[in-house]
Amino acid sequence: MRKNNMKQKYNKPSYGILIKVIVGIILLVTLGILLYKFFNTSKENFNTLSDDKIELHNFPEGKDIDGDNGIFTKETNIEENGITYTKYTLKEAFELKTNTFIKILSETVIIDGNNIELDCPDNFKGLIQNGDINNNNGYSNVTIQNFKLIGGSIGWDSISGFICQDYFSRGAVNNRIQNCYTTGNILSQYSSGGICGAACGRSGKVTITNCYTTGDILGSGTGGICGSGCGFGGTVIITNCYTTGVI
Repeated sequence: MRKNNMKQKYNKPSYGILIKVIVGIILLVTLGILLYKFFNTSKENFNTLSDDKIELHNFPEGKDIDGDNGIFTKETNIEENGITYTKYTLKEAFELKTNTFIKILSETVIIDGNNIELDCPDNFKGLIQNGDINNNNGYSNVTIQNFKLIGGSIGWDSISGFICQDYFSRGAVNNRIQNCYTTGNILSQYSSGGICGAACGRSGKVTITNCYTTGDILGSGTGGICGSGCGFGGTVIITNCYTTGVI
């Protein structure tokens, strides 16, 4: 019998298919991570509390504005200089996120930090909004006082301040920021400030008293107390304020 000298064909494993499977698994895992972050962030963005005077954005879940489970103690009919205010006094420290802020919804409001230290995150967007860059004017007769923000930073692309965001008191008068300080660094390349951001008091009037900052100032157009453009078309009065950070 003649021997069959033909070699049996050997099928090599397909590494191409194996690579495609691994890449597919990596893509699925990456997609899962992105979806988790998206829905987690969306949940934070909707964590909003409001009444007729203020609106709290991205504050701790399960909290109220006032009451037994409230972040603030709310008092009405507070008389100061012939004006009747609603006053919100912070009760205890809470976690600040990068986009945690208080939006003013009405005139005659006092927000009092009660000299409680709050740890500030990096890339913070500013705690108080009363007017904005989108031509929305702020409200008059608003006082922000006794806030202490510790650490953190204002990001390189921001025009905000630690205590008040940009355009605070835009088109509004008799607004005050007093007895506040911050210790975080200002990394912005634009117009941020240690207390107020850019264009504070634009076409309005705001008084800043007894405030200071200790963080370093790294960007151009930034300031220890206010960002650039403050008082444009209006008035900003700064009294007994200073900064000790490296410029």
